[in-house]
Amino acid sequence: MTAQQEKLYFPVDNVTLYDLFDWKKESTWREKLSGQTLTCWHDHAFTDPPKFKSCRPAIMTATRVKVNGHELALFRFGNTVCAIDEKCPHAGGPLHAGDIEELPNHTVCVRCPYHRWAFSLRDGKCKEPDFHGKLFAKVYPVKVDLCKGQIKVGFDSFHPSCFQDCIE
Repeated sequence: MTAQQEKLYFPVDNVTLYDLFDWKKESTWREKLSGQTLTCWHDHAFTDPPKFKSCRPAIMTATRVKVNGHELALFRFGNTVCAIDEKCPHAGGPLHAGDIEELPNHTVCVRCPYHRWAFSLRDGKCKEPDFHGKLFAKVYPVKVDLCKGQIKVGFDSFHPSCFQDCIE
């Protein structure tokens, strides 16, 4: 059994793959936006039209969600979704509001909007400034059902908040 199979996967409520801003098409988006504010996916023609009508803002950020008691930022790259802790481990900045950037070594990172520190979306390591692997943002494995657009995030265990109703 692989480490990914041993995880407990929790569905992301009220957000599908097609609701997320696609960073893989960022340059195309920048051209299409050209000063406009897009309000609904279904109001505009796209190369691969979403399967669901959603009125989530089409802005260039991640989506902030709460799954299994954890605040996460979800980033979409084509049909791949990355999940990382919502808070920057350096100063608590909101990573869902950060920019995605590919570094010269092809590492895809999120830049914290507070101090522009870059964290790898693959392993969570702080890449800029270089902390020699000593500062991490937690990343989570993600499964995506392309037919339904459903997103599931993997965890090692249930968050204690999942049992609050049982205790009371």
